[in-house]
Amino acid sequence: MNNEPVAWINVEKRRLEWDKPTLWETPTVVKLDRIPLYTHPAKTLTDEEINQVAIDMGMFGDLSHDEIELCRNVLRKAQEK
Repeated sequence: MNNEPVAWINVEKRRLEWDKPTLWETPTVVKLDRIPLYTHPAKTLTDEEINQVAIDMGMFGDLSHDEIELCRNVLRKAQEK
């Protein structure tokens, strides 16, 4: 994740700039730059934490690289909801 802005507050136009503009009524007397808004960084687990979950579930530890990547992809997909 590159931590890029997902929206901006455009003070001069008095709106959020993203899919659906949101307006508010506040007089603006100076021209100001847009303010970037960011998403919260996604939570993730280390390889060791993923292996410990497998052990706690009664599975063998030392998951393969592909198995760990599968776990991370499942976590990412769940966070999108």
